[in-house]
Amino acid sequence: MITNKRQLKKMITDVCTALATEILAQSTYEHEKLREDASTLIHAVLFTQDDFLRRISHPEPGMKPKRYYDNLIEQFNQTITEYIDQLNTLGAKE
Repeated sequence: MITNKRQLKKMITDVCTALATEILAQSTYEHEKLREDASTLIHAVLFTQDDFLRRISHPEPGMKPKRYYDNLIEQFNQTITEYIDQLNTLGAKE
């Protein structure tokens, strides 16, 4: 359970770091084209990390904080799930 902004930022950083590391590890054994795709995916993960960390510090005005952060976490989870699906697809390509 996330109880404050610091924990939320740490969770986002940890998840994005683990995902980027997994993408890098998987791309080490792939063909050149797949390595380029993996590089693009790593950049997307790092951009997402930066975007969500910024959004934690600047909530939308007029929106209740609990609702804002619940929505933010849900969006983050959806985005990460999409990246994981892309990683699985990347590994399946030949």
